[in-house]
Amino acid sequence: MIFFMADKVRKESQEKNLKEPDSKLALPSLTEIHLQSLKSLLQLLLAEVEFLENLTPRTPTSNGETPLARHLEIIEIELIRNALHETEGNQARAAKILSLRPNTLLNKLRRLGIDPRLFVRPAQSGDSKR
Repeated sequence: MIFFMADKVRKESQEKNLKEPDSKLALPSLTEIHLQSLKSLLQLLLAEVEFLENLTPRTPTSNGETPLARHLEIIEIELIRNALHETEGNQARAAKILSLRPNTLLNKLRRLGIDPRLFVRPAQSGDSKR
C-alpha cells in the first residue's frame, strides 16, 4: 500500500513537472507517507474498537488487559517510535506530527517506556557546533 502511494505521488509529480518544467515539487518522504498511513489506520481501528466494545463483552487476559487493547498499544508504540525517528528525537516536532500536545506525548512516552534520547542521531566527527 505504501509503495503504491509513493508511486502515485511520483507519477503525479512527473506529470506536473512535464507541464511546468521550472517548478520544484517537494515529494513527501516514504517515512512521512508511512506515518500518515499508520495514523489513518489507527483512526480506523479506534472507530472499529468503539463499535466492537458496544457489541461484545470484555474478556480480559491474565494481566487484566483485553487483547484488542494490547494490539492498539503496539500500534501506538510504532506510531510514536516512527515520529521520533523522523524527527531524530525532537519531542515537540514528533508531537506535531502525531497531532498531540507535547505534554500528552511526554505522558505516553513515560507510560510506554519509550526513551526519546535513543532516536537522536549521534554527531558525526565532522559535525561541530561553534
